[in-house]
Amino acid sequence: MAADFLPSINDAIDLPKRKSAGIFLCDLCEIRRRNGEKLAHDSVAFAIDCHDREVPAFIASPRPLTGADIRTLMDRTLWARFGEATLKAPHAIQWLSDNGPQYTATASVLSAHELGL
Repeated sequence: MAADFLPSINDAIDLPKRKSAGIFLCDLCEIRRRNGEKLAHDSVAFAIDCHDREVPAFIASPRPLTGADIRTLMDRTLWARFGEATLKAPHAIQWLSDNGPQYTATASVLSAHELGL
């Protein structure tokens, strides 16, 4: 991807990890764009910390997102909020989403449970 070369703000300065109130909201959407005569779809999913309304993580793809993408988003959200060594949330986290197939897939539900979501 073109954005892979951009440094993260965390690379420039060491930011303290913020506390979370324990509620994250997750949603995904498709964005239509026109490439000449071809219509393409981009998909974006993001997590919002309901305490401070910050988006600690998102994932984007030029294809429809899958359950594996949502599981990656769950991991990235925990890492962004609690540090990259985090394997499980330090306290109970409520992960709110709709009932889309990406969220209700058995692997996604099991992964969320293992992460403490």
